[in-house]
Formats: sequence, structure tokens, C-alpha cells
Amino acid sequence: MTEIRVFLRRTCYTPDDDLAFIGVPPVDTSALPRHARVSVSVAFPWDMDRARSLAAAWASLYRDVQVGGPGTLCPADEFVPGRFLRHGITISSRGCSRACPWCFHHKTDGNTREIPITQGRILEDANLLLCSERHVRSVIAMLSEQDSPEVGALDTRVVEPWHIEALHAAGVRRIRFAADYPGSHIHLRRVVPMVADFPGDREVFVLAGYHDRSERGLAEVMERIHLVEDLGFSPICLLYQGLHFHKYGPVWADLQEKYRPVEVPEKCHGCRGCLMGERLVAANGAALET
Repeated sequence: MTEIRVFLRRTCYTPDDDLAFIGVPPVDTSALPRHARVSVSVAFPWDMDRARSLAAAWASLYRDVQVGGPGTLCPADEFVPGRFLRHGITISSRGCSRACPWCFHHKTDGNTREIPITQGRILEDANLLLCSERHVRSVIAMLSEQDSPEVGALDTRVVEPWHIEALHAAGVRRIRFAADYPGSHIHLRRVVPMVADFPGDREVFVLAGYHDRSERGLAEVMERIHLVEDLGFSPICLLYQGLHFHKYGPVWADLQEKYRPVEVPEKCHGCRGCLMGERLVAANGAALET
């Protein structure tokens, strides 16, 4: 059956085909298919009320209207290229066995499970390196066939030298890691010799606002950022968001603004894991609404 996909906002990851719509139905409905299923995609839990309102608006035209996506905190289906993410973005695994308390991946999709590999130059797995070596090598081989391939953050606890070497050989020119909690720089330190000869950008996501939003918490985040810099990485500060959207004060917002990725779209949620700063693959708790 024909499927209309509805999104709450347009981002750099939103599909742009004729059946992808932003917001309420168009005033002129003559170009819409007569019969279709409507799928409203919601990325973040705090957008659920808006998603339900959009579903009601589309229900005036179609019988079969459903709300889905990571914002519903329901398990994800198998990945279909171009359906809810524009072509060129791909996912080769679901879930994450780490079960970090600030992250939604384990809560919604459970432990890491491999899914069929599909073509795409931007890989947005939750934690690729928890997959089998055979799967990881197959993914990297696929990326080697793409123009300017990119990958999400690599787990510092399991990354090995061959991962870095293989990604570089595949054409990846930017690698990213994470320092999500106090003391996480210890794991990052073991990565330093692995990336010593990597010629591209080396960046680290620094999660802020989850453990402590007081002045003491701000000081701890700044200390973690400086430790990341001392190890030779460029920090990217990301402000935590949970089930409900939290509006941070100007000091926290300025911190994220100062430590942003070099390449970001104008509309940036700053979510951990997304290569361009907008994590619309799976809401994992770190985002700043703009």
C-alpha cells in the first residue's frame, strides 16, 4: 500500500520525495493519493503531543494513520532506506547492550542485534563495535564503496587499532568517540595511541546536564572537556534531554554553542551520535531544541 510519511519538522535527514510531508496536510489535497497509509514519525518523546495532533489532522483524510518512531519509545522495525531517513543514511544494527542510563537505545530496542546491511554513506548505528567482527568488517567494506563515508561515535571501551585502520582505508576522514560521564576520559586515554597516525578530525561527544545541573555539575563538565582537549581531541558538548524537554539556562546553552561540531546545519538539535548534529535516527537523550 502507498505510504505517506509525516514529519514534525524538516531536518538534513528528512526524506524529500513526493510522499514525505512536514506538518499538517497541504491546503490543496488534489495531488495526494486517494488511498494510503499515513505514518507520523516522531523523533523525541517530548514531541508526542504534537505528533498526536498531526495524526488527528491527517485522519480527516485517511483511515489508517499511525504514530511511530523513536519518540514513542517502541522497538524499531527493520531499516528501510529512504523511508524515514533520506537516502544515503543507513543503519546496520539496532539496540545497544551497554544499557547506559541516559540512553534510550537499550530501553527501546534491547541488546545489540545485527540487521541486513544496506547501502549508504552515513552510518547511524547506536554502537557498531558491539556487533560481530564479521558484521563490522562487512559494514566497513560497504562504506569503502561510498563517497565521503561517515560513521557515528565509536565505543572507546572496545575499539581496537584495526577498526581505526580499516575506517581510514575505507575513506572515513572523521572519527568520533564519547565521554559521557565523569571518569570516562580513562577509556578515551587508551584510544590515543590508536589514532596517533589518523590524519583526519578526531572528535569526542561530551554529555552534559545528566548527572548534575548545578554549578558543581557545570564545573565537572568543563573539567571533562578540558581533559578531552588535553588528550588531543576536539570536544562536542551535548546537553542531556530525557523524556521531557528541559530548557537550559544561557550558561549551559553557551557551553554547547562554544563546543559544537565544525559542520552542522542551521537547525541543530545537537544530539549525541548524529554526524551532523541532528540525531533523528533514535532519540538517545542528548539534545538541545532550537
